[in-house]
Amino acid sequence: LEFDGVTDCLVGVADINTSYGITDDITVACWVKFNAIGVVQRPWNIYQNTDDGFGLALTSAGVLHVSEDIDQGDAQLYSTKINIDTWYRVVVAVESLEIKLYINNVLVGSGTSVTGDGFDSFASKLYIGRRGHTSEVEYFNGCMADFQMWDTAWSADEVAYDYVNPEALALNASGT
Repeated sequence: LEFDGVTDCLVGVADINTSYGITDDITVACWVKFNAIGVVQRPWNIYQNTDDGFGLALTSAGVLHVSEDIDQGDAQLYSTKINIDTWYRVVVAVESLEIKLYINNVLVGSGTSVTGDGFDSFASKLYIGRRGHTSEVEYFNGCMADFQMWDTAWSADEVAYDYVNPEALALNASGT
């Protein structure tokens, strides 16, 4: 998928936690490539129409991080500098409020949620290509492939398997 950084996005129609059973254990994985740096961008975001949100964000300085903004926590977790025009496999796994960020099969950071609240603390939609907030939309300018959302946290072995065998985990790994 290509996103223009201006209006392109996909918006879920249902609350992911009540409709799909997302609570405190989740994995979101995708390939991303940024076309430009200079404005805040959100490749994906789980967002409520207040101020609560959780997702992947890029700062205007080109720093990629997990954005945890549940109950106004507003934390930028596990920041790492990235390059434009480069594909990255990004996996965010959350298990019992422990958040892990992997980029290209390397654990960039992990730790307990700074807000102490999980996805079941707010009703939210999935936004791909933007943030859901009406005044801070923050569209994604780049490309995305193989987006996956799971209602379980991937282990380090599953992250490694996914990186070496793209899409095979979803198709072939029993018990996942």
